[in-house]
Amino acid sequence: MKKAIFGLVVLALVVLPGLGQLSGEWSTTIGLLPAPALKSTSLTLAYTFNSWQVKSASDWAAAGWVWQGFSAQGGLGPVTLEGDLLFGPLVPAFLYGQVIAQVSLAGVDLGLYTAMLGEAVGGTYYPPGPTGGAAVKVTAPLGDVAKLTASTGFGASLPEDGFTIHHVSGLTKTYATNPYPGGFAFTYALLAVEGLPLCCGITFDLEFSFLKSGFDYIEFVMKDAFAICCGISFDLGVKFTTTAKTISVTPKFAGFGEACFEVYGDVVGSGLYLWEGIRVDGFKIQCTLAECNYIEFVTTFNPDLFYTSATAPWSNLVYNPTSTVGLQKFFDTACGEFEYIGLGFCGAGCCGGMYHADLRIFFGTNGGLFDLTRLLATMKVPVMANFTFDVELAIAAAQCATTTLAVGWTFTF
Repeated sequence: MKKAIFGLVVLALVVLPGLGQLSGEWSTTIGLLPAPALKSTSLTLAYTFNSWQVKSASDWAAAGWVWQGFSAQGGLGPVTLEGDLLFGPLVPAFLYGQVIAQVSLAGVDLGLYTAMLGEAVGGTYYPPGPTGGAAVKVTAPLGDVAKLTASTGFGASLPEDGFTIHHVSGLTKTYATNPYPGGFAFTYALLAVEGLPLCCGITFDLEFSFLKSGFDYIEFVMKDAFAICCGISFDLGVKFTTTAKTISVTPKFAGFGEACFEVYGDVVGSGLYLWEGIRVDGFKIQCTLAECNYIEFVTTFNPDLFYTSATAPWSNLVYNPTSTVGLQKFFDTACGEFEYIGLGFCGAGCCGGMYHADLRIFFGTNGGLFDLTRLLATMKVPVMANFTFDVELAIAAAQCATTTLAVGWTFTF
């Protein structure tokens, strides 16, 4: 029996590479300051044959082997299929599974999403598992510009930003299907119409939600309802629930200096009908010099409303999010930070690649010289056609944060 199994393994190793194509990627980040330590490393192997691709993704952190994932994607006639499995070797336990089937007929896209969550997931961001459910989504064009989307959940939902699983090491995995509340019973029905043209450049959106317990809400939004000048316009919305009516007026600022000026703000009012003005929480001036070379200046009057990704603090800021799951404060308010200057550089690198460098300088009331609080720098430099070297540096005032330095690489084959 053992000889037969060994023979099958050898046969697979010899025959499969001839039938398809094997590729992969290895990426690693190592912290050097304040103390040498492995931050993360991942190895992805992909095997492509005919119209199918099968992947294996392994992720390690300082704690050890955090995740082992498998995925497959391909087509059977007009139907495209996608499957994902995620395991936690440290536990060890099954964490997540997902199957998606999609088909497009006469311009109408139909998708069936199913997902299961293991009992080892939950507690911090979500209730504990196990749980599972399904959802159906239909998307169809309405004329040339409008779009109709209808989705129904049977114990699952399809969040716009996906469903993210978090690990205490800081690693995350994001999938399309949220398996909560689970049970494979009717959970919700959502109907949305986007981009219906009215007149004068004004478009109309409608969204209707119905839950198992009954009516949830209906929302109407007119976009670019009042175009004043210089890229200033307003979105007008009204939302009806079983207990309240909400009217919103959202100012939109764009078009200043070729759209390099952005204002963060909200409407201030008393009650539903009295509009007192616009509250400005900050602004950003950004000018692209050439391709990915840019300079930007951001100042805020309410730093608590600005966030960034908890696992990628180098990413762009998010203003006043409706949900802070997976986010962290962009500014260090303990150090009184309220503004920063950002610089971006890129250019031709080795072997046809491009190097990228980003620099951010933060200022605050409790900073050091010139009110400097932090300096963040990242750089990606191609060394070979399939090898990129990364550097992440954070220099902080002693009273604000700890100085950190990390290096890493990405190797593809």
